[in-house]
Amino acid sequence: MAVPDEQLEESHDGFRRNTTREQRSRQLYHHIDPGFVNHRLCFNVIGPRAVAAFNAQARPGNDHLARLANDHLLTSTVLTVLRAQNAPSLGDVLQEPLQGIVFSSTEEVLGNPDFYELERPRNRIRLRFPHRHRVFLEYDRKKVSSDTLRMELLEGNIISVAGIIRVVEGRSVIVAPIIMGGPWLEHPLNNSVGIDPSHLMWMGHDFFELLPGDIDEFRQISEVGDDVESNEWRMYMSQTPERDVKLKIAKLLRDDVQTDWGGEEQDHFSAHVHLSGRQVTAAFAFKGPAKFREMTPAMLGKNGDQIYRMAKTPAKVLVLQHCHGVGTAVRETLRRFAVVPHDPRHFCVIDGRDTYRLLKAYGQL
Repeated sequence: MAVPDEQLEESHDGFRRNTTREQRSRQLYHHIDPGFVNHRLCFNVIGPRAVAAFNAQARPGNDHLARLANDHLLTSTVLTVLRAQNAPSLGDVLQEPLQGIVFSSTEEVLGNPDFYELERPRNRIRLRFPHRHRVFLEYDRKKVSSDTLRMELLEGNIISVAGIIRVVEGRSVIVAPIIMGGPWLEHPLNNSVGIDPSHLMWMGHDFFELLPGDIDEFRQISEVGDDVESNEWRMYMSQTPERDVKLKIAKLLRDDVQTDWGGEEQDHFSAHVHLSGRQVTAAFAFKGPAKFREMTPAMLGKNGDQIYRMAKTPAKVLVLQHCHGVGTAVRETLRRFAVVPHDPRHFCVIDGRDTYRLLKAYGQL
């Protein structure tokens, strides 16, 4: 069973309403709540030195609390090693999947109604972007230690996975999970970020999304109401070339404009973006009115890979601008590439209405 788009949008809207721009711009530590841990694969991934460090810090005993604490410690160790290795996301891997590649991602996992009947269940991962692969998680059911994760694997949900490509056979890719569980922000490293920990525990999937006004250079957008007339913004955005929008946004950032070419990783790269005063790098992708309709993943470059190429940059914020609406599938694809558990980045979607509001707020119409 897939997660309905309406449910995702409701969750995202609740996050936006219940957080401030300062909170949304925080750089939080992303953890995985470990409901499944394959210790052998974990130790293989982190290597002898990290295994020794883990053993030195591990809690003694084999009771439930000791096992839980050690699984959290091992999860943190794996994510630290994956970050040091600059590990890819699943979307990165699927550009050219090879046996043995280790990744981490937060993905939508479809339910398997036979979960309790099988020793080694399989769950298909639902991919939102254009692709040619069918991707499955295959695992030992006995290693699923959390009732919550059991229910999510039975019914389907969004979970974080650190995994290794085990088999590539034709269009099928089989992933052996190393760690699985909910995307998790309730962690000691986030105790000083100014957000109530009881709220953080519900933000795991939604965090790291920025609204356009969360970027300091775009803050005046709030002076133009969100209720601009549909005809007003549609008329302007349908007639304004992509390059004009790019030039105007670059002007707001006080940036020079790059020359476009077909193989570029992003349409614009800026080192002059600020989030609550903190300077960060940002990659921008712009989409003009050649196709004036709601954006779908198929509109993102010839091979649907524009988000993938933008995510290959070192930018700490990924920004997607479009002249019209932006569909849920595109937003979720951008989220999957930006928010990888071992190295999460912020992302921002600026649709046609918000583009119009932004330019109007700064006298750029």
